[in-house]
Amino acid sequence: MLVFCGPLFLAQAAWAATTPPAATKNLSVWYDASDSSTITTASNVAVSQMSDKSGNDATLKQPTTALQPNYTASGLNGLSTITFNGLTDYLFSTTGFPTSSDFTIIYLGQMGTGTGNNLLSDYSTNNTTSHAFLGYTADTPTLWTNAAWLTAPSVGQSPFFTVATYSSSTRVGNIYNNGTTSPATATGGSAATDPSIEIGGFDGSSGFLTGMLGEALVYSRILTTTERQSVEGYLACKWGLQGNLPSSHPYFSSCPIGFTPTSLANLSVWYDASDSTAVTTVTNVGVTHWNDKSGNSVNLAASNQPTYWSTFTNNSINGLSALVFNGGQYLYAASGFPTSSNYTVAAVARFSASNTNNIFSSYASSGTAHAFYGNGGTTPSIWQTGNVASGPSTGTAAFLAVGTSQTGTGLVSVYVNGGSATSGTAAHPTVTDASIEVGADGGAGSFLSGDVAEAMVYHSVLSTAERQFVEGYLACKWGLQSSLPAAHPYKSACPSTATASLGLVLAVSPTEAPSPGAVLTYTTTFTNSSGTLVYSPVINAVVPTHTYFAVGSATSSLGSTGLTASVSYSNDNGSTYAYTPASGGGGAPSGYDGNVTNIRWTLTGAVGTTSSINSGSTAYAVVLQ
Repeated sequence: MLVFCGPLFLAQAAWAATTPPAATKNLSVWYDASDSSTITTASNVAVSQMSDKSGNDATLKQPTTALQPNYTASGLNGLSTITFNGLTDYLFSTTGFPTSSDFTIIYLGQMGTGTGNNLLSDYSTNNTTSHAFLGYTADTPTLWTNAAWLTAPSVGQSPFFTVATYSSSTRVGNIYNNGTTSPATATGGSAATDPSIEIGGFDGSSGFLTGMLGEALVYSRILTTTERQSVEGYLACKWGLQGNLPSSHPYFSSCPIGFTPTSLANLSVWYDASDSTAVTTVTNVGVTHWNDKSGNSVNLAASNQPTYWSTFTNNSINGLSALVFNGGQYLYAASGFPTSSNYTVAAVARFSASNTNNIFSSYASSGTAHAFYGNGGTTPSIWQTGNVASGPSTGTAAFLAVGTSQTGTGLVSVYVNGGSATSGTAAHPTVTDASIEVGADGGAGSFLSGDVAEAMVYHSVLSTAERQFVEGYLACKWGLQSSLPAAHPYKSACPSTATASLGLVLAVSPTEAPSPGAVLTYTTTFTNSSGTLVYSPVINAVVPTHTYFAVGSATSSLGSTGLTASVSYSNDNGSTYAYTPASGGGGAPSGYDGNVTNIRWTLTGAVGTTSSINSGSTAYAVVLQ
């Protein structure tokens, strides 16, 4: 929070941005095996301690070497996990679990064939006050509150995530396996009074887990449906388990990470095969249209139709749908590609054979053509009326690739799976062909044998931070985080986990000492110098005492940030923002309102990191009483 004090009274401004887990209110404990900084090991294997990320210091420990579980560096989707042997291993804390309270337990991991399989339970031996979330009878997530009484369907021995909620007043419990919209529900049990926590066993001597822990959270309340689904989406995207979600889940084909391609300025086109509403098919197979999600309505049409593969097929990627091209099919649009401009093209795709393998290219082949393709094989490359730069081969595995081109200089770069750039200089540095073709080039040639999952183009060269955000978004969504290099900022966390802040500068004019009746304008300038993107910040201002707010004076100047702003007002010191200013309100003179206490600007989009898109301002006026 920035506070400006002086003879011109008091004004405040602050920013806020959402970071996962989506619901942070009443978060009791949070254990994240993918965060190696929270885990203490002996010889990088045996886990002696696991820190709580909630801020409540409920650290899990195991001082006895023979009882320590093992740390697995790439246990699930390239992220580290903790593995329990089902015989002796467990971690515990004497505090942390909410007592005499509603609660929500969330667990992501995997169970083996053991008969106890306690996921998150209490360490105490007093069963009359206990709680447990366990795989009772092998692999059936069960809620125990002083007795095992609510059992959900089996999750088998595959990775899963499960949410259990319990109301201490109504004694109603619910269990949601893998984001199901039809939970297991029952009434029973009683509120727990034991605050201890054990993962991997129960009471320190039984019910041992054969399986692994990826992430676990506990809240001292029941999450709303929106909050629960957002946390489910966060976990599914992060751990490569979106394919476990039902197709009706809001994060089945998108991630709740505060970022979509539209968050960045200068988006030209965006095609997303995981969104079935954007794909038109014949008998649910042949694709006739692939619609643009950028808002620019550059929809692709087909004559030779590729095939739409839904989830849980060999051609899905991370359980999400993709378009399959068999070496003779394509989709096209007459225009939409940025011409005479810098550009960035990004795609998630997979080559199945060594064809020319055009992913995203020119359709008309008139003027200077463009192509993002496999260079006659499996090496993602940029072509501008000649091959310019080729990245490393991807073989037949799914990959994400980004290509950039600077008009004028002709500098072209290709980044494969978030790695370093392969660059070259184009002999024809300016693209003049605005047509688009996916799956081929020039109307009917240079066909792709393989799959395209998602593709987007910006009419700018993304900054390093922006490019890495796009790579993080694609990697999290399509289960490709394990393909990112170890140094990539989103190797083990999705983009929204980045912490970034805006610099705020508050100014007031006129600057001379005011007198009653003077009109003062307060301006807050925000600048992102953090090196990473800041998503959907909120700027708050407190109307100074002894002033009246000028109705209609709240404005924003957002320049080239690509942000949009909405303004809301409070008349109760920021408790709610549902007030509508009115001329003469609160006894103010005409044109002013004396009831307004706070003003809030909610900015939608991403504040960039480069000088042209990282700054803006908000302003409002008051009259001095």
